[in-house]
Amino acid sequence: MNLIVDSLQLLSGEKIRITDKIIYGQPKLRAVAEFGEERYWNVLATLTRIPSDMKSVLWDIGIDWMEISDMELFCTLVRELSQDLTEVFFPGICFTDAKLVQNDSGDKFIYCVQSDTKIDFLAYMRMQECLCKSHGIKKKVERAGNKYTKQILIDEDRQKRQLNANKEFESSLIGPVSALVNYSGFKYNYENVWDLTMYQFMDALQRCRMFESINHLLNGIYAGTVDSKKIKNEKLDWTREVREK
Repeated sequence: MNLIVDSLQLLSGEKIRITDKIIYGQPKLRAVAEFGEERYWNVLATLTRIPSDMKSVLWDIGIDWMEISDMELFCTLVRELSQDLTEVFFPGICFTDAKLVQNDSGDKFIYCVQSDTKIDFLAYMRMQECLCKSHGIKKKVERAGNKYTKQILIDEDRQKRQLNANKEFESSLIGPVSALVNYSGFKYNYENVWDLTMYQFMDALQRCRMFESINHLLNGIYAGTVDSKKIKNEKLDWTREVREK
């Protein structure tokens, strides 16, 4: 089993088999709309959180975020998600009875009892790869070199949480969906845009942005306001990879 999820497989829109029992469902825009966008992002955030995202929360319950692994935190958090909440991402898997198990070799894995499903480290990483690549999530691991820095990071995290606690939800999809449907270079409309997976939609959004950027550069070159010698050829290649490695 490869750790890296093939981007072309994600672009195809087909469901991705992670193990014999775990499948990534490749959520479509229609599923997000039916599920409820705010709820969708909240569940996604729970599935992809790492200890660095919860420094103050963990610290307040006696856990140093640098002493707990990503997979251990995942096992703890997903127990709070009923199957109807995770079904859109990983159909057929019930995480509510997930438990961390250690085999005779000392390797840890997650076991979901009701689903009789084992999630080892490689499977966990592929699940995260699917979720993060599909939604443009980049995880930021933060570690403190001393007690002083650690306290600063904890305090900053607590302040950030307090600031965001009462913020009203703002859709991050309404604007992009509306923009692309009304963009001449986008072939989908309000009837069929919902059939795109999240990965396909995010890719299309970035591709259209690339088109516009290249057109602006070319117009500048033709008008003599942009020096073509200072522009790398790859900047004018609209077939290049749009996502950062």
